[in-house]
Amino acid sequence: MSTGDSAHAKYNLWESMRGDRALLIVAAFLVLFFVGYPIVTSIRTLEIGSILALFSRDEILPMQNTLLAALLTIPPSIAIAVPMAWLCTRTNMPGRGVVSTLVATSFVLPMLLTSIAYVFLLGPNAGLINVFFRPILGGPLYDIFSFSGVVFIAVLHSYPLIFFTTASGLSRMNPELEESARVCGLSSFQVFFKITVRVILPSVLAGVAFAVAFALTMLSAPLILGNAVGIPFVTTEMYAAIVMNPNPARSVALGIPLLVMTLAALWVQGRLIGKSTERFAVVAGKGQRSDILNLGIWRYPALTLCLLPIVLSLVLPLLTLLAAGLMQYWWKGFVLDNLSFDQFIKILTDPISLGSIWNSVTLSTGVGLLLGFVGAGLTIILSGPQGFTKRFIRGLATLPLGIPHVAAGVLVILAWYGVPFHLGGTVWILAFAYILVMLPYALKTCDAARGQIDASLGEAARVSGCTPLESWRYILFPLMRNGLFTTFVIVFLFVIKEFPLTALVYSANTLTFAVRVFTFYEGGSFEKTGAAAVILTVMTLLAVVIAGKIFKVSVGDMR
Repeated sequence: MSTGDSAHAKYNLWESMRGDRALLIVAAFLVLFFVGYPIVTSIRTLEIGSILALFSRDEILPMQNTLLAALLTIPPSIAIAVPMAWLCTRTNMPGRGVVSTLVATSFVLPMLLTSIAYVFLLGPNAGLINVFFRPILGGPLYDIFSFSGVVFIAVLHSYPLIFFTTASGLSRMNPELEESARVCGLSSFQVFFKITVRVILPSVLAGVAFAVAFALTMLSAPLILGNAVGIPFVTTEMYAAIVMNPNPARSVALGIPLLVMTLAALWVQGRLIGKSTERFAVVAGKGQRSDILNLGIWRYPALTLCLLPIVLSLVLPLLTLLAAGLMQYWWKGFVLDNLSFDQFIKILTDPISLGSIWNSVTLSTGVGLLLGFVGAGLTIILSGPQGFTKRFIRGLATLPLGIPHVAAGVLVILAWYGVPFHLGGTVWILAFAYILVMLPYALKTCDAARGQIDASLGEAARVSGCTPLESWRYILFPLMRNGLFTTFVIVFLFVIKEFPLTALVYSANTLTFAVRVFTFYEGGSFEKTGAAAVILTVMTLLAVVIAGKIFKVSVGDMR
């Protein structure tokens, strides 16, 4: 190589190194601004008196209720999810693919809508089921406005999490273990309990941890079913401390035990999975396709059992909301002369409702596009040798995974609502809020896509004289296209149906359609609530269908 060529190569290498440092500074600034700044601002808001008040009787009761509800959610969720996952992956039960898809679809349905639907069904005075049974029983069959009602709704939204992780563990399991057990004379059910359950235990525990974290941080069910009868939860107390009786210091203080409990659930998950993995390690050899257990005459009874939780979590709520939306007057009941599409027409011609739909769609699209590129950019910048700076940026970017959405709403208000940014009442504060909570998911999704690209491609581009931006444009981004699409769809679906965070941050000018549904419910208009809920559900499911048709992203990818 000539001296000139050598000098040119050194110059390109130096320029590339300078470019990498500049990009790392940009990545650090973005993560510090969207994640670090709100956290620091909230810490500055803490008051000693608010922290000491956490140990008072009035503040301990919400924590007890929150923790107890999360713990009571787990046993029925496991009882539903684990057998269902086994039936869908290890047996010849008919409709296995349909059952899996419906479980994933039920998870997409917002908890806000499920809670409202069961108020329409099991409200003590006007619930359709209780109205039917009142003449027979002399009172309501069941009052959904109760602690057990909150747990029931939590179970309907938690069992899919355990189903997903269990089904994934079963699909990765080495089938030779089960085959060896059968050769030793164990029956199919002995194989399931002595071999299968033990091997997939880490996967089940992963789902349990996610379900606990989900139940700890839920707002919709406690707000609608518990708050109405004076049952306090940490999330509803935080909501009240911002919306009803503004007290930011108390809200931040309440977020501390919620954050601790959420992080503790994830920590316990890691410890249990580590121990279980060591105890029940799979020594993989030459694999073979898993044998499908023939259920014989039990095929359709098994399908019936699998469809029951789906009916309760998806079919029944949707039919109830549709019935409510078709009624002109709730008190007349579901009779032919009381049915029409008037409520749908009113909502779709109402300027406020149309504005909320516009806000939801534009925010979902804008934040989804932005996080698709930001997640891909961060993934590329933070790849390669891991120094302190990269580890710090990655750790801070993934920290919001443990921050409940209600707590994130408080952080956003304290950071950007007033001085010095004055973003309160604008769509920007909502966009920043969504970026805060969804940045970890964007980073992890793009990490998975980046991991499938050989590192030598980037090195080859650099040796060829490409700048980092040219390498991104012509090599990495095109190869990460599926990861970008998946990130966009995940963020879009989250934002368009998000309620807990938005309920704290929105204003009259930034009303989203999910919050619009809640305002209809608070106003006592069951008919408009049902119609608006159906429209929101159609928007959500339509996004899922479009994701599958255009972006080739399935419900399984989004879970």
